[in-house]
Amino acid sequence: MKIIGNKLVARRNRDATLTFRLEYENGDPFVISSEWDNPYFVMTIVSSRYSQEHRYFKSWWISLVDEIRVKETNVQEVEGGVDDVPALDPTVTGEAYLRIVKTGTSFFWYSDGTQWVPYEAPQIVVTFTLQDTSEWIEQNYRWDCSILTGTLTDAGQGNPPLVDFVVVKSLVEDAEMEVSSDSMGGLR
Repeated sequence: MKIIGNKLVARRNRDATLTFRLEYENGDPFVISSEWDNPYFVMTIVSSRYSQEHRYFKSWWISLVDEIRVKETNVQEVEGGVDDVPALDPTVTGEAYLRIVKTGTSFFWYSDGTQWVPYEAPQIVVTFTLQDTSEWIEQNYRWDCSILTGTLTDAGQGNPPLVDFVVVKSLVEDAEMEVSSDSMGGLR
């Protein structure tokens, strides 16, 4: 399974994973706000854009609650090197805080309340089981992924785990997915 541009190319009857590195359009790492209630990365695959009988529709919900979450999501630029990163601001002690230092390349930092720690873009892994991919047929699908927040259902055990959710950031919108048969002819 691979992504070319925004087109997802997959084969049937195979276990597969996709790893997403969450970044802004300019390459800066995506910052997850500590103000968001129950953030989730959601990837959805559908066989058509509209509801119809026997439509394939499945979403993968991945919690972002355990990712580094910061109070201030606006990256602050500081000129200089790593040694020039300002001392911790006592007003943000206990809250993660992000700063950027530019020295030809970008270094990202957040405060863990006691020191500056390097920060990297969150990496999200979506796992597709053999059962998932065997449900696909050789045709084109549509896919998208977003970050949503909302109220948990049954301690997050429902499907979906959120109700009254809001899209905080749309990452990929209505993109093409091409499914082809396994090169082994569908043997398992």
